Amino acid sequence: MHHAFERYAPVMGELPGRAQGALISLDTGAATAYSIEGLADRGVMFVVP
Repeated sequence: MHHAFERYAPVMGELPGRAQGALISLDTGAATAYSIEGLADRGVMFVVP
């Protein structure tokens, strides 16, 4: 995980959400129901049976 911290500041309103994105696997192997369930609300799943 990577992050960048610049400074503390007063709250400036709501943070914008992400309109689009991609979920990409970097490894091969079996997809388990446990792993898919944790990601299902973040995007569309394309898993080969």
